[in-house]
Amino acid sequence: MGRLIIADDLAAGRVRRTVTVGARRVEFVEWRPGDKPFAPAFAFDTETKPINKRRPDLVPHYVLGVACAGDRGAFVSSESLPAFWETHARCEWVMHNAPFDLAVTQKLLNASVDVYEAVEDGRVWDTLLLAKLLKLATAGTAKGEGGEFSLAGLAAEYLGVELPKQVAGADGEDVRTGFGKYLHKPVAAIPPDALKYAARDAVATWDLFHALRPRVRAVREERSEVFGDPGDAALAAAWAAYGPLTHHVQLKCAVLCVALKRVGVGVDTDRAVAGRDAATAEIARVREELSGRTFGEANTPFILDGRGSDGSLQALLDDLHARRPDLPKKRTATKKWATGEEALAALSDAEPLLAGLVEFRKLQKLHGTYLAPLAETRGRAHANFWPLKDTGRMSCSKPNLQNLPRGADGLPSVRACLVPRPGHVFLAVDYAQVELCVLGAVLRDQLKLGGSLAELVNDPEVDLHKRIAATVLDKTEKEVLPGERQGAKAVSFGRPGGMGAAALKKQAKEAYGVELTDAEVKARIDAYETLVPELKAYLDDGVDVGARLAERLELTPAAFNAARGESGGDHTPVGWAGGMLMKVLRDAAPATRDGRSYTPEEMNYLWAAVLPLADELPGPLAADLRARKPSRELANGVERLVGRNTVTLTGRFRSNCLFTASRNTLFQGVAADGLILALWDLWRAGYRPVLAIHDEVVLEVAEKDLTKALVADVTGRMEAAMGRVIPGVRVTAKPEVRRSLDKADGFDLPQD
Repeated sequence: MGRLIIADDLAAGRVRRTVTVGARRVEFVEWRPGDKPFAPAFAFDTETKPINKRRPDLVPHYVLGVACAGDRGAFVSSESLPAFWETHARCEWVMHNAPFDLAVTQKLLNASVDVYEAVEDGRVWDTLLLAKLLKLATAGTAKGEGGEFSLAGLAAEYLGVELPKQVAGADGEDVRTGFGKYLHKPVAAIPPDALKYAARDAVATWDLFHALRPRVRAVREERSEVFGDPGDAALAAAWAAYGPLTHHVQLKCAVLCVALKRVGVGVDTDRAVAGRDAATAEIARVREELSGRTFGEANTPFILDGRGSDGSLQALLDDLHARRPDLPKKRTATKKWATGEEALAALSDAEPLLAGLVEFRKLQKLHGTYLAPLAETRGRAHANFWPLKDTGRMSCSKPNLQNLPRGADGLPSVRACLVPRPGHVFLAVDYAQVELCVLGAVLRDQLKLGGSLAELVNDPEVDLHKRIAATVLDKTEKEVLPGERQGAKAVSFGRPGGMGAAALKKQAKEAYGVELTDAEVKARIDAYETLVPELKAYLDDGVDVGARLAERLELTPAAFNAARGESGGDHTPVGWAGGMLMKVLRDAAPATRDGRSYTPEEMNYLWAAVLPLADELPGPLAADLRARKPSRELANGVERLVGRNTVTLTGRFRSNCLFTASRNTLFQGVAADGLILALWDLWRAGYRPVLAIHDEVVLEVAEKDLTKALVADVTGRMEAAMGRVIPGVRVTAKPEVRRSLDKADGFDLPQD
């Protein structure tokens, strides 16, 4: 790796430093008003006081800024920052983790300057987001391990430069966390080792930006076999509107994620404490009810939790299997019974002990993940929000406010614990069937498969779920009952993502509380495809994964026969060999369609053939492949390496998709982009968002300001923002006013 070399010099009353990072040598000079501006673009990084971890609502104080434009660099003091920003107001700013640097800069400049205008205009670039988008486009995921997307990690990967983060100054203290002691001090008061640390990050950010840009361009210019490819002109227009790979949209999302965390959401601690205590008592009740219970002919004691509980649960599942071999049960790669929530819930009707265990675990999660932490807040929860899941959506954690659990019987609702500030209400606005609206645009405008769905959602008199139910039941839409509509809803939303009959049947029960037979599910699928004939073409899969794997790994009949000690066979890769490999990766005891178990020689050949792909898999899956530990996750991981590439209407690429992901991404990703644009418009207009949940925005509004005109303004902005990404398709935003996040605390909208 390249080494960092520094030469120091103090002259003419200004600090000067010469910094070499890798092959680049840059002179840094203290910037002062009137100096020659950087143009047209430069990298910028800030050093600050340490972040106050107890006060996530606080932005740390700016201590020093560092700018670099290739062969020129500058140190920007807090005193000079206002003039520096004004001088470079129309330039392009390149940052790593831009939301942080923007917030720090905005805090110092206060109301005199709006730094987010540069984001609005597409003049801020974030190398962290570019790297994530590039990985999504080339490796199929935006997730990273360890410090993969840190500046140091990316500098090592793309520049071959080492940027150690743990650097001790002359006083022996860590330079990275020690800038706070130089707050409001001149640049000359900052020691050379601290300036070295700051300068090299700016140089690395500049060079990283220029290393990423051609790779990002190549995604579009060198694309091949892309599902949903709209053509060069449409992609060029999308990149102009939303940034390369939707960078500009995702930067807005990243800024909003920081804003949501800082604002937080109010907590009714009295309700949370009552809920915590009630959950504690209910956990104790279930524990007492299950303790001492036995199972099997030998009256084996059932151990609910703690030492021995894993073995006890496996023994119970063995006993259940012996009694009810007909029930579907999953095994793990180690051949143990699967004991996750989904696996146990599917068996709970047949075994009361499992039903009790499922209830016990739900209560523990409700207590430990939500009610107890909320009870300990100081009246406001500051969850973490993150941009760019693989679908393009944002996510939330600690706690996950986007996926709040339903309240258990007799216990307070978690949603009811989340409340606005005194004198305020929640204005919750969600998009009606937005994914179907986006899918209509995708089918009509992107894939050119037909406009039936777009016509249905554009008709304000049509409720697609009722139309499907009415078609199946031979009723008028007015005669369709709510439960019948719910049964169709599961199919309406689930089928476009590639869900089959079994998955749809399960979703109808779990998400909508509707029991459907296999025949009823099929009838709803058929009705859907009759109403939207282009849906069938959308769900046709033209990719032969087995053939792709066989070609990638040169799985030929000749090699296969040789592994079995036989001679002859063609030397051309064949799909059936790739299909056999997928079974080996997925199943502990793979067998042919006629029931013949794979021989040890066949399995050894296939495991050895796939071994070279280990280096392309995430760490845990790579370890499983090398250890020959089959699982569905391993099979899916390998399939992704030869999977589909897809692109959204907004121009974001995702590679190596499984079939379902390739379909879901097209409509979920664009719906996410539309929501981000809507949330951004509301935030910029001065509204106070506290939560975004896939198709819903929650604003905190002063009750005295809540008027019909305000509600109309909010819904209008949301509809217009989604309309920008799917023009020509009707989008409706539906508002509700609540005293908490719980719908039971809703009240009527203002009429004046």
